[in-house]
Amino acid sequence: MSSPAVEYYTRKYGSDSRAAVMHVMRELGELVSALEKSNAPHAKMEIVEIAGHMEFLAKQYGFDLEAEKGALYRKKLEKPPAPG
Repeated sequence: MSSPAVEYYTRKYGSDSRAAVMHVMRELGELVSALEKSNAPHAKMEIVEIAGHMEFLAKQYGFDLEAEKGALYRKKLEKPPAPG
């Protein structure tokens, strides 16, 4: 079963990943603006929209975003980040 975000963006974009990425770029700009204005509710909405787009794109490319994210960061945690 797909998430509501994946279902929504599938209806909106079909298989047009390029259009989804372009929209994410706009959402990132809106997030920056919300953060600059210290507008937490707006920033929250933009973060949720960006996350929904990422779920959609992961589905388009045939992988489980949560599983891949967990695997990546478990590996990163094995080696502490360099300072700075």
